[in-house]
Amino acid sequence: MEEPMSRAPACLTIIAVLFLTLPSLVAQDKGLGPTELFITYSCDPSNRVEFRKYMEGPGVAQFEKWKKEGVVADYLILFNCFVDFDTWDMMVVLSFDRYVQTASWKQVEKSYPGGLAKDALKLAVPRNTYSADLTWQNASKTIKSDRSKAVYFVIPYEYAGETGEETYKNYNQTYVIPQLNGWIDEGILTSYSIYLNNHQTGKPWEVMMIFEYKDIESFALRDVVKNKVRDTLKKNPAWKIVSDIKHQFRTERETVISEAILPSK
Repeated sequence: MEEPMSRAPACLTIIAVLFLTLPSLVAQDKGLGPTELFITYSCDPSNRVEFRKYMEGPGVAQFEKWKKEGVVADYLILFNCFVDFDTWDMMVVLSFDRYVQTASWKQVEKSYPGGLAKDALKLAVPRNTYSADLTWQNASKTIKSDRSKAVYFVIPYEYAGETGEETYKNYNQTYVIPQLNGWIDEGILTSYSIYLNNHQTGKPWEVMMIFEYKDIESFALRDVVKNKVRDTLKKNPAWKIVSDIKHQFRTERETVISEAILPSK
């Protein structure tokens, strides 16, 4: 019997042809540099309760103030639902309308390292900042997002083998995006956002995916819906070819189940 890996060169040739004929489904490039910043934070387990309380009060209020003042266009604060030494306790995604507007965050950093005031820095430590491009996103047209109930599933990836950015983009369009759109159609996913790291050298991920599930019940159906959508997509020859050798394009890193920290109404 022929080993699966021996079919890889032929499959890759077919994929190369398919990729050349694919329409561009990548989100419109805003140009002139990346417009998203990711900041990760960690804290001692003994400080998690107090740190979260701080972020739910003055912490998120400060980020909301920066948004109203135009320092950032938007922000998303995610708090890990579990203690996890291998990932992060909190992650903030900052969005800017244009890359040059990230200069305003440089000024913030002079007084608020990682966006944290002095009191917060006694409870947690900003660890890493990543500059990224929001490259794909989609949202349900029938389900309204309720961030107070949503479950955010965060998945970082590295490119595998000789995979580069353009190859990954085409792989993502062929294999990943049809699945995610299927999950939205099935009603469990409110939205998804996929980011590409702008400075890949020495950083632990090239791709960051953030999935917003409608609620905990929807997240519980993740595997059921995933398998249902995949069974349908297997009828598509291009999708099936890529599915069989998907591990040649990316390597999944530690995932995080998280919740959003929201400003008081």
